[in-house]
Amino acid sequence: MAVRSACRASSGPGRALRMILSCEALTAAQALQCGLVTDVYPADQLLPAARKLAETILSKGPQAVVMAKKLVREAIDKTIDIGCERERKSFLSRVSDQ
Repeated sequence: MAVRSACRASSGPGRALRMILSCEALTAAQALQCGLVTDVYPADQLLPAARKLAETILSKGPQAVVMAKKLVREAIDKTIDIGCERERKSFLSRVSDQ
């Protein structure tokens, strides 16, 4: 799973393979540039930023968060059409449950 994630997030399988085989460490800026992380903060701002993000996520409905995570994971290796169809079905199933 980690190899697939690195391939998807990086600038392609060539870069991911180089990182994995060479065990090269990335700087925070490089990790941000190739999509392995979404944000970079100075050390003194990291915990407040993480707490703010956690509070934002926690303010959402827990079922919505679980479903969003599931749909994103399922859609990673799929076409946009398949991803949209799964999202539509998920939404319709949630609406019909209420």
